[in-house]
Amino acid sequence: MSNQLAEQLDGRITLANQGAGIGHNQPPLADIIAEELAPLRKRADELIAIAKTAVIIDDESAGKVIDLISLMRTLENDIDGKRQLVKKPYLDASRTIDVLYGAVTQPLIACAGRGGLRDMLTAYQNKKAAEAEAARQAELAEQRRREDEAEALRVKAQEAADAGKSGLGSELDALAAQEQADAAGRRAAAIRPEPVRAQLGSLGSQRTIDFSVNDYHKALRWLLKVRPTETGMALRELVGKQLRSMGVAAVKAGVNVPGVKAWIETQAAIRR
Repeated sequence: MSNQLAEQLDGRITLANQGAGIGHNQPPLADIIAEELAPLRKRADELIAIAKTAVIIDDESAGKVIDLISLMRTLENDIDGKRQLVKKPYLDASRTIDVLYGAVTQPLIACAGRGGLRDMLTAYQNKKAAEAEAARQAELAEQRRREDEAEALRVKAQEAADAGKSGLGSELDALAAQEQADAAGRRAAAIRPEPVRAQLGSLGSQRTIDFSVNDYHKALRWLLKVRPTETGMALRELVGKQLRSMGVAAVKAGVNVPGVKAWIETQAAIRR
């Protein structure tokens, strides 16, 4: 990377740290990089143009292709090295920003979130819900008691009628008991935990999904059915890591991986 670019980037970082305003005269980052890349892009285009005309007919022409690949790899490494240098101050600044701001926000998150104040509210909310459920069950019990009472009075009124006597009093009592039973049922249906409201919000509830995997084989088979592409890619990556850790010699000698066929492919490689 040229000294000019380094100085320009350092200037941008310094100005950014000082809160540069409208009046600063630094060029946009894209313009700085475009200027730096111009000769490298030209060289890359030249090498690519030569590569498009390359033909291998003998050892000499194969040697030229080897040299061309080496030149392209060298240029690629040079460009990538410059990219890393350009990016580094921004990455460093980004990490510093994350650390400094995170040092303030993380304690807030820990205090307000799970394990902190939110768990306190969850416990209180569960307590209110339990109290409301207990009250609802009490009203339902009252409803059942009054319904049994009404049924007993209706039976008494019917028995009086069968005996040729007036059962009007029992019938009226049965109607009153049934009305009280219906009222208890309505009260039970209406019972809800009282909402908690504050100046800056109110207490609600949020449902989240949590899980544990107790049979990895079944879970993997299920994933292969519902998300075959993503699961296959992840599985292939894991199998590849395992095979590479075993080494070329072991794979060439033959490895027994259930459901996997592994072999060695030989490709051209340039040695220096």
